[in-house]
Amino acid sequence: MKRFISLMLVIICLSMSVTGFAESMVSVPDGMYLISDRESMFVVKENGDIAAYAPDSDVAVTITSIDTERDYPLCSNGNISIYRKESAALRRSDDHFVELPGSLTGGGDNWWISNVQRYGESDYFVFHDTETEEMALCRYDDGSNRLSHKEIGGFQDYFIQEDGTVFAVTYNHQSDVTTVIRVNWGASTDLEVCSLEGKYEYFQGNDGVFYALCADKSIFVQIVDGQVKTSVFSAFATSVTDSVFVQGRFWVLGTSGLYSPDWSAVATKARVLRIPGSGPNPIDQEFLLQHPDVRIEYVPSTAYEEVGMYNAIISGVIDLDVCIIDTSTAAEAFLSKGYTLDLSVNPILQAKGEAMYQPIKVFIFREGKLLMIPYTISLDNVLEYQPESCAMAGISVDDLPDTIEELLDLIICWEDVYGLGDAVDPVVPMLFEEQVHRNLVNMVIDSYIANSRHTGAPLRFNTETFKHLLEKARVASDKAPIQTNDYCPARLFVQVGREIPGIHSVVFPLEANESPKYTGRITGWAVCADAEDPELAMEYIIFRMGKMTKATEVLLYDREYEAIERDDYFYFLDVWQTELHKLNVMMESESNPITQRSLKEQISTLEDRIQNPPDSFRYAITTEEILFYQNEVIPNIEITYGNPITNAEVSSLWAHTLVKQYVEGLLSDEAFIKELDQRMWMMQMEAGE
Repeated sequence: MKRFISLMLVIICLSMSVTGFAESMVSVPDGMYLISDRESMFVVKENGDIAAYAPDSDVAVTITSIDTERDYPLCSNGNISIYRKESAALRRSDDHFVELPGSLTGGGDNWWISNVQRYGESDYFVFHDTETEEMALCRYDDGSNRLSHKEIGGFQDYFIQEDGTVFAVTYNHQSDVTTVIRVNWGASTDLEVCSLEGKYEYFQGNDGVFYALCADKSIFVQIVDGQVKTSVFSAFATSVTDSVFVQGRFWVLGTSGLYSPDWSAVATKARVLRIPGSGPNPIDQEFLLQHPDVRIEYVPSTAYEEVGMYNAIISGVIDLDVCIIDTSTAAEAFLSKGYTLDLSVNPILQAKGEAMYQPIKVFIFREGKLLMIPYTISLDNVLEYQPESCAMAGISVDDLPDTIEELLDLIICWEDVYGLGDAVDPVVPMLFEEQVHRNLVNMVIDSYIANSRHTGAPLRFNTETFKHLLEKARVASDKAPIQTNDYCPARLFVQVGREIPGIHSVVFPLEANESPKYTGRITGWAVCADAEDPELAMEYIIFRMGKMTKATEVLLYDREYEAIERDDYFYFLDVWQTELHKLNVMMESESNPITQRSLKEQISTLEDRIQNPPDSFRYAITTEEILFYQNEVIPNIEITYGNPITNAEVSSLWAHTLVKQYVEGLLSDEAFIKELDQRMWMMQMEAGE
């Protein structure tokens, strides 16, 4: 059934034809539904605007606006007219009234109509009773000024072919069958044309060829002489709001835009692509619209959450063509033991891999094979110091801690040395809201593991160094200032809240005098070894890589970049310009000298901001930050599998529980260390080391 058409406002009749529709997908912002006379097409938007739409030019020309609480638009011969709802009647823009009988309205106002169409001298529409939830197909004849209706069991919607034949669409909930019938208006019985298993919607057709959408199966269906001729799988079906038949073509309106499938290019058997996910997203929808012969099957995380994605693939629990490799999980064995295909056979993917920073290339290429292609990278062990907070606390940048132990010492002595507990604007070393001990223990583990990686030393936790750091973390957790709900003090160090680390980024190694070592984790795509259609899987990955943002490209690709402007930069400019205009208007009528002085100061501040906008407003990533990342971070970065204690897909709960038991006093230092070493031994055995 077509989406509920909320009522409209202005009674107006305008003429405009839309011609030359081309095979394409075009953007239609906030489109609610379509109206058409088979030659012209108009989009009714959520704000009430009605726009003539020509997909070949991707330009919508607003014709009029309507009130979505009162009126219903109708298109005929390129003209728009309006049905306005009265208490018990409909009034056309030409002041013709369509009296609705009491059998339809029930004598009340709890009803609405939808899908208003005109053929010849008659108007057709669907009547909805909001109390009984019953629907009826109605026809109003201008010549006789007569309203008639047909009550059809299971009625959902209708469509009219070019010859005037009216077809009704019904659905039986018990049998889950959709039926198309030819409406015989003057008779009590109608002719069944075809039946389809499942619930199909948005029917259109001409010359015995019907087009429909199956919502729960996400497919387009072409029906010829009662038989399903072609099925085209598409994510578009899950987001469709309406459809029309215009100039011999079936058009579909969805959240991604306006689209007309090319039926001649559709293969008889859809190519299937199996990927992880819960359902269609806008990027996948665009991919499917460019590949009408492809059907995407999504495999939700619930299908493998108990054993993990990689184990589920290896054991045959799930089948995937494209999988997501996250180096924070146990992916090493999956990559190194032949469970993924070599992407370098595709020259486009090979070129993309070769264009990335050297530390990333070293990781993703194994023996000349490209085993995965990253789409993001994240840094685990990075904090940023705040120069303003340093100045408030009287700490120079040179006095900031250089190691994880020095950071713990700073936390321990903070109140005693700096005595800022009672200050009006206190400064704290870090923001601790809760679970301070757990957070500090995790930081110690991260630093300890990173040191093992960088030095190549065997990772064993039963050492004096680790025991010493655990004790320091315990003392620091007792001394750390706790954040209250009613006030957030200034902080010396904060977590990096953006994709790229800023120029004030710091890491805390285990040993003093070490070069800063950054730990990077990458997430990317790989093609499973048993993929049914490897070429299609690679096509999909290439398409997704083409949708990468500039900010992400900076993190991955070794090339020169300019500063990247914020997406909302021009929005801020508009806000400032509007505010400046308001202040200038106020200044013209203000006579109070004190108020004038205040307004002048505000105007001057805004003018300076507009002329010299702060980098934080203008740029998502500054040139300075890009150069810092390329010259300081990348040369000192190691791509790893994250913290080995938590890198198995289904072990995070185990690790969380272990640390929780330790900080709650249920495990001694010795027992905690023993469990950590046991975990490492098990992982090494699983990896065949």
